[in-house]
Amino acid sequence: MLVLLESTVRDEIPPPDALVMDIRMPRCDGLAVLRALRLSRWNVPVVLMTAYPDQETLGRAAELGAACTLAKPAAMDDVVRAVTIVTELAKRRTEP
Repeated sequence: MLVLLESTVRDEIPPPDALVMDIRMPRCDGLAVLRALRLSRWNVPVVLMTAYPDQETLGRAAELGAACTLAKPAAMDDVVRAVTIVTELAKRRTEP
């Protein structure tokens, strides 16, 4: 995933309107990716998903600036609704 994001920095591909990531991924932690994004000042809205929505994990996600966190299993309608909402809010924040 980080390789794709680096490609957007080099203007090789357009940046995404939002990212949807699991918190627990093989070889990569969604919270670590979110932290790296925020440290690089990338403000793309991030929707995190987790099968383990404990208070510590949800709090950490909020601290790092996750737009929202969904508990798995999540219905596809809920994921689409979350992405629609966070992208619309992000657009409103950047409009003059």
